[in-house]
Amino acid sequence: MLVSYEMFALTSFRRCACCWRAAEDDVAATLPVIRRDKYSAVPGHPYGRYIDIVDIDSVAHEVKSCYVKYQSSITRQIEKDAILASTEATGINGAVWHLVASDRSGTIGADPCVLDLLGENGITYVIHLP
Repeated sequence: MLVSYEMFALTSFRRCACCWRAAEDDVAATLPVIRRDKYSAVPGHPYGRYIDIVDIDSVAHEVKSCYVKYQSSITRQIEKDAILASTEATGINGAVWHLVASDRSGTIGADPCVLDLLGENGITYVIHLP
């Protein structure tokens, strides 16, 4: 099932992810993957960003396997993804965040402030229901 909106999509997976790596594997299985765990320098930041998945269209995919809280580490990731996606020299053409259910914590989704920040920065998000 896929329900799609401008900056949001809702899909369904057969199972919950048991850990972050399993969540990344599940998402990667649905994409034409070029690279996993790619490190990219971020213009204007002293530290770069590890991108979970880069697809054939050079879109960066970030996978979160539990409820994403609004905190400084998340806002920095969103800021860096927005910079990578909007700076031609980085080779990244866009960003998508995937929110996957965790069977360890039993949670999924993100704080509404996180979802708003993703939208404000032009980052699409997909919620993968179990």
